[in-house]
Amino acid sequence: ETDEKLNIHMKRLGKIRDDLDDRPRPLLVEVESDEIQKEILMKARNLMYDDDCSNIFIKKDVHFTVRRELNRLKRREIDENENPMNVGFVFKFDWKDRVLRKNGTIIDRFNPSF
Repeated sequence: ETDEKLNIHMKRLGKIRDDLDDRPRPLLVEVESDEIQKEILMKARNLMYDDDCSNIFIKKDVHFTVRRELNRLKRREIDENENPMNVGFVFKFDWKDRVLRKNGTIIDRFNPSF
């Protein structure tokens, strides 16, 4: 979908589900300017006060390099857990602290290339 006046493009993300799962799919909204983005994000705070919209959440996307680094850490967690040499070890990526732990010890951390 597109709003031609403001040049806003919207696209549903994720797969269409055939099961009884009635969770809504995320919506990707692309805007052409930072001003429009800021206006939308500021008005989004008002959604929590409307009973019909209180379960709608809008968040700003992260920078490409940040997303790439977070994905690298998540992929490393998966690879380490699937590696047969690591049997008996627990690898866990902590999204909040942005670190990868091996049995609780930090072995890799978020390090964007800015």
